[in-house]
Amino acid sequence: GTYGDVTSIPAPGREGTLMAGGDLIDQALVDRLGSLIEQDLPECWTGTMESDTRRDYQGLGSCSDSWRTILRFTIDVDGTLSGDGVATLKSGPACTFPGLTGPFVTGEKFSVGGTANDTEINLKVGVDGISAEPATSAGVVGGFHAMYIASLEGQALVVLRTGECGASGRLPIERNDIGAAADLHTSTNQITLECAPLP
Repeated sequence: GTYGDVTSIPAPGREGTLMAGGDLIDQALVDRLGSLIEQDLPECWTGTMESDTRRDYQGLGSCSDSWRTILRFTIDVDGTLSGDGVATLKSGPACTFPGLTGPFVTGEKFSVGGTANDTEINLKVGVDGISAEPATSAGVVGGFHAMYIASLEGQALVVLRTGECGASGRLPIERNDIGAAADLHTSTNQITLECAPLP
């Protein structure tokens, strides 16, 4: 093609293509662009977490509940995660002692971070923020916050990859409150994740 005062000679097989001043897009260009996209774009992941939880109150008894969480995050080219989770109370709370009155938290949104490699995805949740619905409530009385406590203590939720575009695992967590309180938070979390594959 001609560019100002310079006339170039196209490489063999590229006559009339976009790279030679024409209108056609050849396979070499398609392959090159596809390679750049695969290298530079983050992976998009979604998934669910089903949680059965319990909180043991010293000297009183326990409360249990169940939650369903939608997870959305990206994995950058360096393996770092960023995203969020939206949790909804499915059932409960059911307590073995009287005295706790609502309204209780029915939903939470929290940050998702962590790292990933070829064999596992390591989720850290709630470290950069948690918001509850309703904002004015008696709080979460079951053990759903066990995963937040674990993340704050540096323990990730490790989900093993099941292939190039999937990961799953059943993860039990048991943590005491951070600070003076000694309530025990327990949760069993079934996590299923999948990525949106590049075309």
